[in-house]
Amino acid sequence: MKKRISSLLATMVLALFLCIPALATGFDEAGLYFVTDEAGLLSDQECLELERRAEEISLKYKCGVYIILLDDFTAYTYDETIYEAAKMLYQEYRLGYGEEKSGELLLLSMAERDYTLIAYGYGNTAFTDYGKDKLSEVFLDDFGDDNWYSGLSDYLDKSESML
Repeated sequence: MKKRISSLLATMVLALFLCIPALATGFDEAGLYFVTDEAGLLSDQECLELERRAEEISLKYKCGVYIILLDDFTAYTYDETIYEAAKMLYQEYRLGYGEEKSGELLLLSMAERDYTLIAYGYGNTAFTDYGKDKLSEVFLDDFGDDNWYSGLSDYLDKSESML
């Protein structure tokens, strides 16, 4: 019985440490993780793997690569567009790297089955409008099949190659 309680306690402590956002230089103001799944589309393991990859890419290129998955974006904005919701979330949660807040964000809203990509700072250089269209091509086919993990993994891979 003591062994079981010790194992449970160790698991809870490990989970607590995995929930603390990365406080790496340049990203220390961020109020969200690199991957936020409020829609519950990913397993815990998938979310942790995507978080690790997004953090690794973000630190390597000093440009935040973020994913936010929501049930409904309209709960986060008075405006009618998912684009405005993404901008508000990016700014409100102080996402991005350094003074320019360099980064990109993929926001997916399940109620509307809609998404948007936004970029700031160096992210605007790497992810132009044309670049965002090319980036979208790698994950939209997976999203169409409800294969969220694969699509998000493709998003991270393509983001890294574009950076």
